[in-house]
Amino acid sequence: MSEISQISCQLSFYPLGAADYNQIVEQVLQLIRKQTAVTAETNDLATILRGPATDIFQLLEQITDYAQEQKWHFVCNATISNTCGCQLENN
Repeated sequence: MSEISQISCQLSFYPLGAADYNQIVEQVLQLIRKQTAVTAETNDLATILRGPATDIFQLLEQITDYAQEQKWHFVCNATISNTCGCQLENN
């Protein structure tokens, strides 16, 4: 049985050309909060995600798909590590 890979991801989502950018960012944060397998810590500049790699990559795909459906223009920076910030409290 293979071990599930835990990763961390520092995610920043930047709506482009939107006057209501705070509302757009809040919608993205709501998508993140719905994920039960991924923990999230948010500050003013980024959200730190921690959890199984498959769940984090699936979440990034959901964010991208949702943004496309909404016809938003955006930049999303994701820094992924299998070392930095990967220690979960309950492991």
